[in-house]
Amino acid sequence: MPSGHRREGLKAIELRDGEKGCYLGVAYKKAVENVNTRLAEVIVGENALDQVRIDELLIRADGTENKASTGANAVLGYPWQLQERRQWR
Repeated sequence: MPSGHRREGLKAIELRDGEKGCYLGVAYKKAVENVNTRLAEVIVGENALDQVRIDELLIRADGTENKASTGANAVLGYPWQLQERRQWR
């Protein structure tokens, strides 16, 4: 996902680990963990074609305007991947 994406004047916050010894501090292990836990819990079993519902669930799971809790790099990956899969059908 593009770093620092802005929408309506708000910057979506990319969640980075900050460990200087791991990819110069820009590793995304925390964001990946959020994808596999917090975000997966709310969308597993949902209709992947209902993008509006998926977006609402992901936004609610994060709970912040700028995606700082789970990381924009985690939240934005789901709709992008679902769109990619639809294009290959």
